Amino acid sequence: MPPKGKGAGKGKGGSKEGGKGKGKKGGDASEKGGGGKSVQKEATMEERPYAAALAELYKASAVKATDLDAKAGQLLDALAEVGKADAACQFLAKNLEGVSRDKVVNWKAYVFTLLRGFDKEVYEKMKDDQGRPRPRRKEEKIAAAVESMTPLKVGAPEFVPGQMWAGAVAKPAADAQSA
Repeated sequence: MPPKGKGAGKGKGGSKEGGKGKGKKGGDASEKGGGGKSVQKEATMEERPYAAALAELYKASAVKATDLDAKAGQLLDALAEVGKADAACQFLAKNLEGVSRDKVVNWKAYVFTLLRGFDKEVYEKMKDDQGRPRPRRKEEKIAAAVESMTPLKVGAPEFVPGQMWAGAVAKPAADAQSA
């Protein structure tokens, strides 16, 4: 008789290791001695030149380190290149003074929007350096699709809702005569 209960039907032998999920199966590259891809980790916010200004921002406002996402980090890096990162952190601290956590729904977006408004020229330069995303569809593809379409028949019967289509009646009769 098959076993019943929690372990029944999960992989080989009824153990929890055989099923799908987040368990460790096979280990990671460091455990097996290599073979994994080595990904160069991006510098964290604490390793950046404006880390002291960020620490002051965290103390002076309700902003947490998790409120600065990758886009905000890129913009702060661009501001640091022109020597404005410390001023941007002070700008954030001033604008977020007295703002509590429960007043803002999406802190990442709010902080990024404030940063973007600090120096619009640096933001636009950063966006231009990254390149704009390609349009989804080019005009040539649209023109080719229009050209390949079947032309409409001018003499086609008019559609009237609730009435049988004249072409549907004529085809079965023609097929019956040829058989």
